[in-house]
Amino acid sequence: REPLTILDAAHNPHGAQSLVGSLSKSFDLERPVAVLAVLGDKDVRGVLEAFAGVFSDVFITHSSSPRAAVAAEIGELAAEILADSVIHVVSDLRIAIAEAERRASESKTAVVVTGSITLVGDVLKLKQEEADQDA
Repeated sequence: REPLTILDAAHNPHGAQSLVGSLSKSFDLERPVAVLAVLGDKDVRGVLEAFAGVFSDVFITHSSSPRAAVAAEIGELAAEILADSVIHVVSDLRIAIAEAERRASESKTAVVVTGSITLVGDVLKLKQEEADQDA
């Protein structure tokens, strides 16, 4: 059974802080797993700082947007800011989602997809394609 997947388009520090508050108020989750992509013109550092101490693992990828920040560069920054999370840089979104779901299943927690509106759209499309294949 797939873990719960929460999609949130938090793409700036304020949105990320709001997501963190909602996760603690609305869900009883012990250190969820994140899939994160951020556009290059956003405050990547501010978004990451809002997520400090929240996620057990962070799978950093990139969306289909030509403005997407390079996953490896976000990964370097994340390793510094999210020192208490395990950072995984996975450029292929399908693999990032699959690995995040596997990790969340092992930990009996949820997957939180966030950091970019484009990423949320990409994941919705991916999930619809999977559902169509299963039908």
